[in-house]
Amino acid sequence: MPGMSFVKGSFAKVSPGIAGAAAAAYCACVVYSVITSFERPTQSYHANISYDLIYWTSLGAVAYLLCFGKHFEWRLDRSLPWLALAACMLLSSMFSDNPAAAWARVRLYFAILMFGIVLWGWFGNAGSSIVPLVLGAAGSVHVAILMLVMMAVPQANSADPHNQLWLPYHAHIRHVAYHGMIAACAGMALGLLGGRLRSLGFFVAVVSLFGIVYFGARGALAGWIVFVLIILVVLPRRVVTLASCAVVLVVAFSTATVVSRELASSPFTGSVMERSNSLEAVIDSTGRTRIWSDALAAVAKKPVIGYGPEGYLHSRCCLRDTSQPHNAVVQLLIEVGVLGLAVVCWLLWRTLGRDALQYWRDRGTMRIDPCRAMLFATMGGMTAFALVDGLYYHVVPLTMFAIIAALYASQAPARQIPAPV
Repeated sequence: MPGMSFVKGSFAKVSPGIAGAAAAAYCACVVYSVITSFERPTQSYHANISYDLIYWTSLGAVAYLLCFGKHFEWRLDRSLPWLALAACMLLSSMFSDNPAAAWARVRLYFAILMFGIVLWGWFGNAGSSIVPLVLGAAGSVHVAILMLVMMAVPQANSADPHNQLWLPYHAHIRHVAYHGMIAACAGMALGLLGGRLRSLGFFVAVVSLFGIVYFGARGALAGWIVFVLIILVVLPRRVVTLASCAVVLVVAFSTATVVSRELASSPFTGSVMERSNSLEAVIDSTGRTRIWSDALAAVAKKPVIGYGPEGYLHSRCCLRDTSQPHNAVVQLLIEVGVLGLAVVCWLLWRTLGRDALQYWRDRGTMRIDPCRAMLFATMGGMTAFALVDGLYYHVVPLTMFAIIAALYASQAPARQIPAPV
């Protein structure tokens, strides 16, 4: 996190168990709120929800400081990448074609960052017990939303195409994969970590993967597979892990196939199987390559600082009915240019790159904390998904990423047990 650490005060009165349960409930409320409170257009929703996130963050900060009596310690050397990124965003916003929209987007990023910082401190008071509680809470919210989506399937398949519009926008069939992929990773991590919530974890994983397969979310499925691959590389007990993941995936695929054939077929684009019946369908069934090529052509005209936050929309480079380029790297290039992309790479190296190297060196050994490795793998899976979709554009996955990142930052270092001499 941005060059800060928390120092405990003298009047902390709340036990770690209560702190963990409260933090998990708080996260569940925030995630449910951002999923269900959408209003069109997307840009206005992002502008409005940033105020709500700052409000939630303020409540959390007040409760946290009152209960735990902590204060911040700030270090300039660790904050330099964050300050450089903020400078890039401010510079690109100043020279944006639509500065008002750019500032609104910056406010959303700031709200997400502050939300993550408060959670980071809150989670740190609860120790490692917070990880299964928060993962279970986030996954359970998605399962509840997915049930609403499944209730809407018969209406979506009816003659009136507007019957399903009562669904929240981010619970809509086309967007449920954003939080579904994260829930699938959270559930699988919870199941593999064991403990009292193990059964809940496997249930959440199966249900989330069912939704991913049934509604044809190929990018979400690919992101979950990347999550599994990272776990298999980093952690020991690979046979047990692979067998558990395979069973969960087979159950989810089988259930989705039965429901699709016997009860109701998936509306819109069909299931993963139907959307992967040819190489052409896999590569470019949704026009992604055209979007990326048009966006990169726009980047070539303004390569250094980009078009500012929300620059894809206001550069008028691409398809008129899309608001983001469905690729995190292209999004960074068009928003903050090559300069901003370089700063983000620097930031990732300072925050996660060294941990990644340590995981690689200690792979397959008992030196690695499994909780932290699962969270690292979840962020890796999200990033893989973000290479083919707008995971780091929409507020729901951004909010959930802040939760996962705060969990990761609050836990022990990557190398938990000293190496033998």
